[in-house]
Amino acid sequence: MDIVDSGRIAFTPAVELSYLPHELQDKVVEIFERDEATPSYAQTVRFRRLLGEGKLTADAIEDIMAKPKANQKETVKFSYERIARFFPPEYSTKQMEDAIVRMLEERRREVGTMPRRRDDAERG
Repeated sequence: MDIVDSGRIAFTPAVELSYLPHELQDKVVEIFERDEATPSYAQTVRFRRLLGEGKLTADAIEDIMAKPKANQKETVKFSYERIARFFPPEYSTKQMEDAIVRMLEERRREVGTMPRRRDDAERG
């Protein structure tokens, strides 16, 4: 698979996926590209087990991949090019992240103490 060569999926889960029929492999890739979530090794082992039981379907793959993985956390990403212009050139990405969080915390405090805007009050 090209996604293994490009490093987008780990080798061990890819080996497990190689045992699936091509149409189900295509379903995994479709979900991977749509949701930007690669299957974990445990998920691919489950695919193979269900395949052996004759129960692996595209819907089953969808359900399995929809469940959050133990090592997966929600993240927010910004491209470096997009935000670097707001920081001194010597700032590391960690310093940028810390500064952004500080600014957001300050903003939350400001908004929390600010009176409601008139148009918000009118909407109820």
